[in-house]
Amino acid sequence: PPIQRDGKIFGIFASCSICLELFQDPVSIHCGHRFCRACITQTWEGRTTNFTCPQCRETVSQQNLRPNWELASIAEVAKSLKLQPVKEVERGELLRGAPGSPEALLRR
Repeated sequence: PPIQRDGKIFGIFASCSICLELFQDPVSIHCGHRFCRACITQTWEGRTTNFTCPQCRETVSQQNLRPNWELASIAEVAKSLKLQPVKEVERGELLRGAPGSPEALLRR
């Protein structure tokens, strides 16, 4: 059903790409990607320079984590609606034909 599908998509946007769970204390880094504060901190543990984004591999010179209050609110809504985080979504089923997917781009 469309509502379930939209809920799954919403759950993906409210999920951290490192832990695949709904965001906990989300932060944004210089390139604009977002992660749970604990996830990105653990990923960068032991480094003093050349922090790399786990998603796009862009290198930033300093560890500059900006709180993302809007995303924290979205994650709270997702939790209250009991939406599934990305790790529980059948990715092939969901992303096939989603905006930005290869199938959707071919239809343009």
